[in-house]
Amino acid sequence: MRSLLACALALSACSVGAFEAPEASSASDIFAEAPRPRRSPVTLRVASYNVLYALAAEDGTVDADTLERATSLDADVLLLQETNATWEAALRPALARRYERCVFHEPQKWAPEGLALCAKGKIVEDELIPSELGGFPAQRAVAEVSGVTLQILNLHLRPAVANPAEWVDSHVKTRHERAREIRDYLPRLRADLPTILGGDMNEQPEGTSSESSRAPATTARSRREVSPPQRGCGLAPSRRCRSSSTTWPTARASSTSSARRSSTGSQ
Repeated sequence: MRSLLACALALSACSVGAFEAPEASSASDIFAEAPRPRRSPVTLRVASYNVLYALAAEDGTVDADTLERATSLDADVLLLQETNATWEAALRPALARRYERCVFHEPQKWAPEGLALCAKGKIVEDELIPSELGGFPAQRAVAEVSGVTLQILNLHLRPAVANPAEWVDSHVKTRHERAREIRDYLPRLRADLPTILGGDMNEQPEGTSSESSRAPATTARSRREVSPPQRGCGLAPSRRCRSSSTTWPTARASSTSSARRSSTGSQ
């Protein structure tokens, strides 16, 4: 049964978690009836960070604090959201020192829909899965890290978009949409691999999207929770944010950003 780790993030937040992935046995089918030796679990560290597309300026500069935070996360697998060509140009040199491979997908329709995934190992599969609700796509990848082959689903779930006075009410009313997005993605996952769901859930910890990722058919006994998410500066205005306005305007992707669908490199 596929083991599933739900990495639920608060709005535009960063979360880091570790889980133990079982190593595959090398015993031949001829000896299937014999007890298989227990193997030491492999601990993998997974991080997710929404860099916020609006923090990448048209002149090619990006927010220095965000760049430092995103590239300082020493994880085996790094998930990024709201990337674009400007963010990729800034992130790749720093990430190349830590990761063997990074795969970036630039936004095609909406400016915040860019996604990227980096791994300290090979990325042997990578694809975008469109949202059946018309939201942002998800990035599904298979990576070989620390001797373990695992599947990762990098999510950026559909946000609630409203003015500050009405945002909380809109957020609660649209929770079922984020839960449905996760349920729609699950059939697209391979059932033979340990699987991590991570990214920007656009949800509070008590939301329904986390429960949707724990469906009985996809949850293994070895599931472990990640560390509590840290609140970022997402759609809801916060005193921690530099501006009282929301940081997720509903901007469309520019023609420059949508010129290339994806970019891969040997980082």
